[in-house]
Amino acid sequence: MKGEELKAFTYNDYIDYLPIRKQVQKYLRKNKIINMNSNTILNKIDKTIIYSIQDQKLIKEFLQNSINSRIINIKKETLEKYHIKDKKNLIQEEEMEIYKIKSKEIYFIIQYTTKKNQNISYNILATCIKIINQWKQTKNQTKKENKNTPTIFPIIIYTGDIIWDKNNKKDLDKHIKIKENGIYFSYNIIDINNYTIKQLQNKNSIIFNLITFKKLNSYQRKKYLESLIKNCSDNYKKNKLKDIYNYFYNKPNCKK
Repeated sequence: MKGEELKAFTYNDYIDYLPIRKQVQKYLRKNKIINMNSNTILNKIDKTIIYSIQDQKLIKEFLQNSINSRIINIKKETLEKYHIKDKKNLIQEEEMEIYKIKSKEIYFIIQYTTKKNQNISYNILATCIKIINQWKQTKNQTKKENKNTPTIFPIIIYTGDIIWDKNNKKDLDKHIKIKENGIYFSYNIIDINNYTIKQLQNKNSIIFNLITFKKLNSYQRKKYLESLIKNCSDNYKKNKLKDIYNYFYNKPNCKK
């Protein structure tokens, strides 16, 4: 994703969508999205990735490795978790987290999935609308003039086996089109299938480390984690990596 144009949902998009919000809710199915793998090891990896996207430090590191600093210099910003109060018509998922840059109206929706499902896209769209609704409500309550309108960057981390093909109309498109209005909704996708193991290993991020870990075979995985722990100089990251190792292999077989 780094180096590509960053897709965003803006206040102008919100204005365009207001007349069709009921249609969006109609498309949003009420069933729970099943993302977990039946394979025990892969299931544990998925749970570890989900746990990691709930960690502000790890998400900041992930975004630094995903977004060109010329667009947003995440390193210089402070990230904070953002919570939506009105969750009506949203599919509640532990696989989604929302972050906001402190003192700025810049938001990131981070969605993890192992399966392609159109519910994900519509749920992200509905979440974007909820964020701006909440911003408007807060603005009206405080009566403070705020010229900066929200910009939301939806990011899907996808680790399924089938390539997320935006051009295959039988599958989930990268763009949702409401034909009657000629409106498109775009999001950013990090598809494990579009990266080689070497490309993933070059990313200095625990979340990318876990994506790499998932792509390796069972023998390579253990060696890979041991190498990461051995070569990590950051104490916070090193402790996180040790926790991950312990989760999979009980006791770390590497130097502290």
